[in-house]
Amino acid sequence: MCLKGAACDALLEHRVDAKLKGNKVNAILNRLHVAQPKPRDEVVRRAPFIPEVVKDCKQYDKEDPARRRLERNIELEEGGRGVYNINLKKNYMLAEEN
Repeated sequence: MCLKGAACDALLEHRVDAKLKGNKVNAILNRLHVAQPKPRDEVVRRAPFIPEVVKDCKQYDKEDPARRRLERNIELEEGGRGVYNINLKKNYMLAEEN
């Protein structure tokens, strides 16, 4: 497995080098700009801000019986691809149920 990984890395490096030597690369690189933020001061180290609402969110648990049923889960329960036919009218809001 180690040999395979090394061979893949070498092949990838070779392909990237070949692409960088081409003529098309300069035309594309001239249009790209990656911004790198500059630190404003050396003293203050700002930690990432994560809102409390996001921290308090309940993680999706596949085994939780009270979770929302996704269309993918319904598809798997009813036979999978090629068998399940999606009901597009199930979310229609009609004035009368008839």
